[in-house]
Amino acid sequence: MVVVDEETMPDGVHQKADVVRQATSARRSLAAALGIGMTLVLGLAAIVLAGREAPTDDAFESVDLPDPLVALPVVPRDDLLTLLGIPPRADQVVADLAVGREVLPRLVVGLGLESEAGFHPADHGLEVRRLDGGSLLVLVPAEGRDRGWGRHALRVGSRASVHVEVPHPVTDRASAQLGVELFEASSARHLTVAGASRRSIEGRGDAAHDDLVPFDAVHRALLPRVSLVVQVHGWATANHPDLDADVVLSPGIGRLDGLDLLARSLEAVGLRVCVPTSFDDCDRLAGRTNLQGASAAEAGVGFLHLEVADTVRTDDDLRAALVGTIAAWIRSNA
Repeated sequence: MVVVDEETMPDGVHQKADVVRQATSARRSLAAALGIGMTLVLGLAAIVLAGREAPTDDAFESVDLPDPLVALPVVPRDDLLTLLGIPPRADQVVADLAVGREVLPRLVVGLGLESEAGFHPADHGLEVRRLDGGSLLVLVPAEGRDRGWGRHALRVGSRASVHVEVPHPVTDRASAQLGVELFEASSARHLTVAGASRRSIEGRGDAAHDDLVPFDAVHRALLPRVSLVVQVHGWATANHPDLDADVVLSPGIGRLDGLDLLARSLEAVGLRVCVPTSFDDCDRLAGRTNLQGASAAEAGVGFLHLEVADTVRTDDDLRAALVGTIAAWIRSNA
């Protein structure tokens, strides 16, 4: 998939984008009207999808953190969006990639208290933040040590063996925020946000299609520990004027049970959904060449390639409808 950074689109394309955004006003109004009943809709969706209610404390296992993690200062939960939901700078420097590919997966797995590698993120310019409540751990670059390796979160004890991934946080505007919101709403176990633009390193920074950056190494390290990978992408509607959809759902080259049910649930909250069946404009956004989708299929792990239009990613009401519905589906399938 080719995605154009909306900030660099020429004026004529911006005008087309404005027309498309105006065309979504009716759906914004619909989403707002649905807001009052959203809790009921999502509750019903969860029952339809899984025959059970939204998760309670039963969705988590009791895990005793080791002393080094218990000793970490606790930061407010609101910092999660600041730590992970704000994209890297477009000119973020990417360095020491061979080290990152070797070390980062071991440290990310180590946050799950299963690693034999030891727990020494500070030795590699990284630090762990423990968020309010103590069970949410975030691995981020230390001040002044960002090498474009990305950011990672683990919800310790979560029974939802799901990994949410955001490979293009710079060019796919607001996809990092969407990924964080989906991670939170679904109680997913893992979240990974790429650390640099897909255009970095002369185009080899594309985390979804090149294994040079550590993103794919982290993905592969976590595959044995998850049952579902949800990868968040976005497209500019001005680049696909003939695509009559807000969301494109695809299992990549694999198979994913429940995809049609998810599509119907999203349509029920006012979103237009395309599930690719042939090589058309929708299929161009299907993630058929996605690196992580290929390895997930090989490992027998479910993979959801989630493409979301800019008009949805940047609209609070539409994004909330999207996140809530997918979160209910994730909880029923995790």
